Amino acid sequence: MLPAIIIGSAIGTFINIILPEIILDICIIIFLAYLATSIAAKGIRIFKMESKKFAAEKIAIKKMKEEGLKSLNLKHACVGTEIIEYRPV
Repeated sequence: MLPAIIIGSAIGTFINIILPEIILDICIIIFLAYLATSIAAKGIRIFKMESKKFAAEKIAIKKMKEEGLKSLNLKHACVGTEIIEYRPV
């Protein structure tokens, strides 16, 4: 890890000396824009997955209430942060 840091510092210093400041600024802006869009896309993808999971859990809880807990083999269901335990009657 240490050799990579030393090499990266040397290359960065060399590039900083050679390139004008405006080009370095543009490179940083492009890099930060790329990071922001990739992080936002991943956040949206995770949000959609969790939304589908919570919707499925709500449907399972609704079925359990309607069918009297007899046809489903769930011991508990989680809605948001609340865990609801079900015991067959």
